[in-house]
Amino acid sequence: MVDQPGIGRCLIPGLPLDFAAVPHLSLHPAPRLGEHTDTVFAEILGLSPTEISRLQAAGIVGGPDGR
Repeated sequence: MVDQPGIGRCLIPGLPLDFAAVPHLSLHPAPRLGEHTDTVFAEILGLSPTEISRLQAAGIVGGPDGR
């Protein structure tokens, strides 16, 4: 069970097999829509915080808080 923001506690699938040589990964909630927008725009596209803010203010992109 995982506590998914906006939904609540829900059962999510995990890896059905257990390999001794591979550490077991813990389950975590799915990212919210827009959660990584600022990071992607800054680190991958190279945009400045000012440029990202302009895009958000113009309603072209949003973030996790609905901006």
